[in-house]
Amino acid sequence: MPGEARQLLKNAVEAAAAEAKAGKSTHTAVQVGGYKAPGRLGDPGMELKDEPRVNPKLLAAVTPIGMDRFGAPPGLSKLTADSSLDEIAELVAEFEQGIMMVYGGQAVPLDTPHDKDMKVEMTEETIKGGDGQDMKVYVYHPADQGDEKLSAVMYTHGGGMVLVPTMNPVHDWWCKTLVSQGLVVIMPDFRNAYSKEQYHHYPKGLNDCVAAFKWTVESKDKLKIRNIVLTGESGGGNLACAIALRSNRDGFVKDVSGVYPIVPYVSNLYGASEERKLKELPSLVENHGYFLNAHSSAFLGYFYTPNDKDCADPMAWPYHATEDMLKGLPPHVVVMDELDPLRDEGFAYAQKLAKAGVEVKYSMNIGTLHGTSLLLRNALPELHFGTAREIAAFAKSL
Repeated sequence: MPGEARQLLKNAVEAAAAEAKAGKSTHTAVQVGGYKAPGRLGDPGMELKDEPRVNPKLLAAVTPIGMDRFGAPPGLSKLTADSSLDEIAELVAEFEQGIMMVYGGQAVPLDTPHDKDMKVEMTEETIKGGDGQDMKVYVYHPADQGDEKLSAVMYTHGGGMVLVPTMNPVHDWWCKTLVSQGLVVIMPDFRNAYSKEQYHHYPKGLNDCVAAFKWTVESKDKLKIRNIVLTGESGGGNLACAIALRSNRDGFVKDVSGVYPIVPYVSNLYGASEERKLKELPSLVENHGYFLNAHSSAFLGYFYTPNDKDCADPMAWPYHATEDMLKGLPPHVVVMDELDPLRDEGFAYAQKLAKAGVEVKYSMNIGTLHGTSLLLRNALPELHFGTAREIAAFAKSL
């Protein structure tokens, strides 16, 4: 629809400005009789410290650094529906600077007692990316692998397909943890939509990931791997789903053994009307501002797909995939966090997969924020290592 991409951004900008003025979410509380809806559905002013569902260990870890109340960047309310991509890029850079305090390991500790026992080697490969450009691929494998062929996962990192460098402490530790469970891990250094030097909007990053996947298939003997599962968190979960959709469309789906998206960012409805959010994805209201902010998600979504033709393209936003697009996909496991604004879109995607006849399992981590299993490995090692064990078991079963 003409103007749809800009309208989503405009809605988010206006909502962020209203919230900044009110000092809280501005939607109407959902209460019927004696029933009070959970989270900010029932209490727009609910703080995470008062949220009865939150994991106490998580709360203790995030409160000192302000992750319990992650607001939209101040600059968002200064944007208008006519702001240029360069003006929006300034906001993306501001957002990335803040989030790198977490991904860089400065805000929260990332070490665990198990780390000393990990025997992992990493090598860098240079391959041809989606446009024929040189692209790095990081390959992690057990130091003592020998000649045994192992299951592999191709891990596409989070950051909304827009920001966060591929190689950082959070991603590096996650790859090492996966290897500790007997896997080979391939992490492609795909192009984010934003960089200071150049913008790479959809489908540039996805094309890079597809190129990396095809290289992995062609290199199975060299890498000593027997099968490949796609996985990633948040924006990386989007890319894992999108690679699978592309493989189904383009005839190489047989090479994808399975898909394991974690808290996938797949709807691009973050700037939709409140009425539509409540009807389709109420967690966008219920958990808005619990670390992840729907308005921030909206402007990142716009930066990934600034064109109207792409803002609901299923290859960019898999939530919008039709049943025919999903039929024939390999087994999926979709994992969400209870207090994540994205929770319901992951659940909805799992339901769509099931209706299309895809073998799918859905699970939810209780009391957790968006991406807890990767970001808070020190505070909740049981979740971090437990998720890695489940991915390994899934990959090895296929």
